[in-house]
Amino acid sequence: MESNNYLKKIQEKILKVFHSTTSDIVKSNFGDIVGIAFPIAGITLNIVNDIATNYNLYKLTYLLNNISTGNDLEKDLEKLLKYVEKSDENAINVANLFRKTINAECPKVCAMYGMILGKHIKENDCFSQNELIICRALVNATELDLINFKLIMENYIDSSSSDNTISIPEDVDNYESITSTRDWCLYNRIFVSNIALKVDDNGSGTFYNDYHITEPAKLLMKYITALPPANN
Repeated sequence: MESNNYLKKIQEKILKVFHSTTSDIVKSNFGDIVGIAFPIAGITLNIVNDIATNYNLYKLTYLLNNISTGNDLEKDLEKLLKYVEKSDENAINVANLFRKTINAECPKVCAMYGMILGKHIKENDCFSQNELIICRALVNATELDLINFKLIMENYIDSSSSDNTISIPEDVDNYESITSTRDWCLYNRIFVSNIALKVDDNGSGTFYNDYHITEPAKLLMKYITALPPANN
C-alpha cells in the first residue's frame, strides 16, 4: 500500500535526523534490562507495550485524518514526506508534533495538531512562535480545558477594554473549573497577568491579578472553532 511507503519514508527521514547509536543500543536492550531487574514487569512488558502502541496509533490517526479536509490520505502523506524532506527543521517539528500527539490528553488536541501540520504542509512554511506556544500548551490540555477556554473567549473578555481584559464573575457556574483553565492558560503563555490596584470610594486600595489574552490565545481560538463537527 502506497500510504505505508510514504509513512516509512517519513520515519526514515526523521530517524536520520535523530539517529543515535547510544539510543539504538538502549532501545534494543530495554526489554532485557527490565526483565532482569523486574521479573514481573518483564512478563507484562509486551502486554503493556501492545496497549500503549494501539492507544498511540489511535491518537495519531486523529492527527493524520485532520491534516486536510479531503479524503485522500495517500496524497496528504506524499505532501508530508516532501515537507520533512525539505529541511531538518521541518523533520524535527513533525517529530515533535507526533510526540506531542502521543502524549496528548484528548483526541480534540490530536485533531488540532493535524490541522496545524496540514496548514504548514499546504503553505510549505515553518511554524511561527505563536504556533509553537499553543502546540506546547495543548499537550496537557484536557477536554474540559478546551471547553472552558472557548467559554472564556466567547463570554468573559471585556470588549470595552483596550487590552482584552478577562473578567470572570465569581457567581458564574463552575467558577473553580473555569479559573483553573484560566490558570492553565497563564502557565502556558496563552494568557498573561499583571498586578493591578483597585481603589474603593474610601481611598483604600486592593491589589489583584489582572488577566489578559494574547496572540496565541486568538490563534488557539481560531483552531478550536475550525475543528470539524466530528471533533466537536
